[in-house]
Amino acid sequence: MNVRPNHARNPLCPQGIEYDNKGNTKIVNQISVIELVQKELSNVCIVSFAKEKLDSDQVKGAYKILNKINGIGPKIASLFLRDVAVMYDCKKVSNNKKLLQPIDTWIRYCVRTCAGNTKLTDNGCAHFIINGTDEPEKANQGIWYFCAQVAQSSRSRVNRTIEDQKYMERLIQQHIKDLIDDGEAAKSFGG
Repeated sequence: MNVRPNHARNPLCPQGIEYDNKGNTKIVNQISVIELVQKELSNVCIVSFAKEKLDSDQVKGAYKILNKINGIGPKIASLFLRDVAVMYDCKKVSNNKKLLQPIDTWIRYCVRTCAGNTKLTDNGCAHFIINGTDEPEKANQGIWYFCAQVAQSSRSRVNRTIEDQKYMERLIQQHIKDLIDDGEAAKSFGG
């Protein structure tokens, strides 16, 4: 199997590299994450940079800079900032909180279902989460994790959990048991 790298979406691919895309020569126009750290962040770790921006409530500035990276778009920039905000408990963010709300298929589906509005925009979904909880970044993470991991990307399971809290609790308990069992199996494998 001959798998070739996807230069257009690779955040490590340097700016200016030529590549072949179905017989057409293309050039990477955006900078790599390494070039960003070296040239624009003066070798400051990208996580430290993001944390500092979040702590000083400069979310939009961090978001714009992350979007300069080859292969990084709005959803991934939001996902990264959301995870940094949660990991480092950045509570000073008051402006542009919607930029910490990556909206994917599962977030969109759950929020639209809970809101009773199948036409809710991604911006509307972000505001629904922000206005519905004191910790919207954690809520966003939790919705995604539950749908993708606990409900195993099954729309019928997700729908049932929205309607039946006892079923949701059983799914969560089973997921926890599976994680513990996997951990025990890994311990015995590793000696």
